Amino acid sequence: MNVTPRATSRTGVTTRLWTLVAGVALVAGGWWLRTPSVGYLAFTVAATVATLGIALLWGRGARRWAVASAAALAAFAVVATSSQRDLTRIDNDWPAYRALVVA
Repeated sequence: MNVTPRATSRTGVTTRLWTLVAGVALVAGGWWLRTPSVGYLAFTVAATVATLGIALLWGRGARRWAVASAAALAAFAVVATSSQRDLTRIDNDWPAYRALVVA
């Protein structure tokens, strides 16, 4: 007699998919930290949005930790986007950016 409830196959698939997508977001975020570029940041943001979308498919009790993780990924994405914007401004027009910061 098995006392532990079994997850439905759909739940198992979405859990694996969520894990994969969250992993992509983490790895892309790590790549962005190593070599900041818009491409890595775009992968991070897209995977973060997908992570939140997949987490919202789960039942209310099961998705708390997944939504919390997606929120942490989203916070990273917001900070990284702001930093990437500053880096792009520095690359494109250093004298104007320097004047803005020094003034």
